[in-house]
Amino acid sequence: EQSELLLYQNMLYREAEMHEQSLKHLDENQKYILDKLKLEESRANAYLMLNQKDKATKIYEELLERNPDNI
Repeated sequence: EQSELLLYQNMLYREAEMHEQSLKHLDENQKYILDKLKLEESRANAYLMLNQKDKATKIYEELLERNPDNI
């Protein structure tokens, strides 16, 4: 499925420490990615790796509001 392929490609960007490219990839493909939870987790992780902790924290807080049992 295209959605899974896009998430896999993004994982490769993150593993290669290409975090800016990871964010760009997520932004460009977000409408095709069906797993919105994984999309936001990936985005938060990229922001964290780019030392943009405020943006990462905001996303993580939103994710916890959606699912407080997912810690």
